[in-house]
Amino acid sequence: MHVASLPSERAGTRPDKPCLSDETVGTLTNQACAARLETASRALATHEAARGTVAAVRLPNRVNTVVTLFTAWRPGAAVTPVNPAPAHGETEYQITDSTARVPVTHDGLSPEGVTTLAPEHLAAPCAGADADPAEPDLDDLAPLVGTSGTTAPPKGVNSPTPASTR
Repeated sequence: MHVASLPSERAGTRPDKPCLSDETVGTLTNQACAARLETASRALATHEAARGTVAAVRLPNRVNTVVTLFTAWRPGAAVTPVNPAPAHGETEYQITDSTARVPVTHDGLSPEGVTTLAPEHLAAPCAGADADPAEPDLDDLAPLVGTSGTTAPPKGVNSPTPASTR
């Protein structure tokens, strides 16, 4: 089973149990989280998040971050987490170096010529988007983590897809 399938599975077996919580969103049950992921997946699909692409996630550690990670993983996209605190140059470098097509950020900061999405864009119903994104594959790249670059420019480090079973 691919980790991206976990929210749907939990919604089917334990729908009313708590799933995610923070001080902004409150607590989402498994069912509410799965519904939010479905809405976000439709919205993200209109921005070309698909197998072989990269989504940059520049958000504080909150419910919206987890929702965005799972939303990108569902169609097989990789995610590069971007520190929400660094200067614009560092953010631009990581987004450009990772070839991220879909930056999701809380403050609109992005490289020139790249359209970013806010978490609110992923929460809004989106007509006409593909309701059934491609199933993720266990061989898909999942996280693309940038190193700190203390002795050289930061580098992206590929990681295999997180899977609950292999």
